[in-house]
Amino acid sequence: MSEAHMPSPVPTYEDILTNAQHLAPTSAPTAINGILEVAASLDLTAVQRDHLLKLISAKTGTTKSALKADLKQLTQQQQTKASDLGLMIAQKVLGTSYGKTGLKRCTDGSLWVFDKTHWRETTEGQIRSVIQIEATAHLPFAGGKSLVSLVNSAHTCLIDLLGTDMDVMGMADAPLPLINCANGEVWIRPDGSPELKPHNPASRMTYCLPISYDPEAVCPLFDQALLDIFAEASDPADVARHWNEFTGYAIQPDRSIPSFWMLIGHGSNGKSMLLKTLERLVGPDAALNDQIGTFSKDHFNAAALAGKLILIDDDMAEGTTLPDGLLKKISEAKTMSARHAYGRRKFNFVNRALPIMAGNSYPRTHDVSLGMFRRAQIFPFDHVFTKKEINSALFPEIWAEEMPGVLNRALEGLKRLVLRKGFEMPEACRAALEEFKTHAVPLMAFIEDRCIHDPDARLLLSQFREALKAWAHQQGVKQPVADKTLKRKLEGLGYKVSKVHGYPTIFGLDLTIPI
Repeated sequence: MSEAHMPSPVPTYEDILTNAQHLAPTSAPTAINGILEVAASLDLTAVQRDHLLKLISAKTGTTKSALKADLKQLTQQQQTKASDLGLMIAQKVLGTSYGKTGLKRCTDGSLWVFDKTHWRETTEGQIRSVIQIEATAHLPFAGGKSLVSLVNSAHTCLIDLLGTDMDVMGMADAPLPLINCANGEVWIRPDGSPELKPHNPASRMTYCLPISYDPEAVCPLFDQALLDIFAEASDPADVARHWNEFTGYAIQPDRSIPSFWMLIGHGSNGKSMLLKTLERLVGPDAALNDQIGTFSKDHFNAAALAGKLILIDDDMAEGTTLPDGLLKKISEAKTMSARHAYGRRKFNFVNRALPIMAGNSYPRTHDVSLGMFRRAQIFPFDHVFTKKEINSALFPEIWAEEMPGVLNRALEGLKRLVLRKGFEMPEACRAALEEFKTHAVPLMAFIEDRCIHDPDARLLLSQFREALKAWAHQQGVKQPVADKTLKRKLEGLGYKVSKVHGYPTIFGLDLTIPI
């Protein structure tokens, strides 16, 4: 800061006494008031004020009561000016540091600042540090206030200026058809084709893909990696096509296709590398890594979903039971209520975080509805790479050189998805879905595979149980249904079970292969 812009040094009590010593009976009233005005700007003790007034009275002949009245009036004026100063500082901070509209406050109390490409959440501490710089320059005019007091006053005024009950970040609004990239906003036209436009604060993007859009970029290494990873599928190219469409759907905010995704396979099969590639594509502001089950236990955690594009649970343990109700809710664009910790207000947002789970084996589910399985999308990772096949430098090279091309593959997949108005599941993924049904709901899978529906049929429950256990052993399924719950499970699927001649019997069902 140059000397021309340095604030004047704050006068001290000793400075005022020195100036008062030069007063005389012939001194003009303006000279006396000048000293009193400076005294009013300082936080003087009663003893200091009394000593000063006696000195001025002795030097000028003015009565002490008159001087005291003037000092009181000047002090009140200074306090009024100091209050206005807090508002002035707040307005200046908003205008010069945040471009008037570059700082927003949401209904939950969070503060957002526009940072060239997107809005990011900031903190009270960061805001106060900006205010403090401005307040320091105005401290000599603060009417004796301390710097902390002036910063508090300006901060209160700034928060009041930003106050609103509106959803200023659009967390509950319909999403714009765009993908925010490092070099601009890629808008998706109705036919699915991309159009690059400049970044715009009005778009209210709270994330930015750390990749620049380049329509000419290619990714030959990534293309081949997909074919190698899905080499065991009946049609590897079709599964690679499906992966790119999934990626295109994941990197944009529209969630009109209810779905959750599972990546299943043992060993060194490439699924973690593909997940890391997806995370690098969307960027840290739009990806959340957490166990999906935690969101049904901790209501504060739900707030973390706001503004995210993907939710990744990459460590699904064997024997996991899916949180069915929560999973169905977050698998599509549903309004959720959440509250941040530490007492901030509850707020509403539309969840757009696509659930993605990865594990070695299929989970189980208590929800056997068509809606549950209609949402399930599964990529089987059946090819296990040998030590000779593994190239540890491959994906780092893809991340360093080919991410714009990977983005183009995702945009191409999104365009197909838009034109088709839905996913087209490859044969290998459809087979994986059927395998998931078998492991997730063995009872239903057994009925579909080994039973026939006949309204006149009667089947002993004991025979059904024996056939079910034999089938489960063949399928590699452990304990398909507990014996004590089998009757209740069958009744839940709509079958009548009652005793005939003292033996529990299933009505309307028979085995295709009698025992």
